[in-house]
Amino acid sequence: MARESDGVIEDIDMEHATIRLSDGEIYEVPSDFDFGAVAPGMQVVVIYDDTRENRSLRAI
Repeated sequence: MARESDGVIEDIDMEHATIRLSDGEIYEVPSDFDFGAVAPGMQVVVIYDDTRENRSLRAI
């Protein structure tokens, strides 16, 4: 089930394909994600799938 959250991007980890928002939550991004489209400090709304193991980003 898709969920939605908002916040400010605190960290982008291209090596591990994750983005951390200001609330401390970490989101895994898809393999074809365009890291050039985001930057730390950006206010974003994310749509993600929440599983027991992780939060997989669907859209930002």
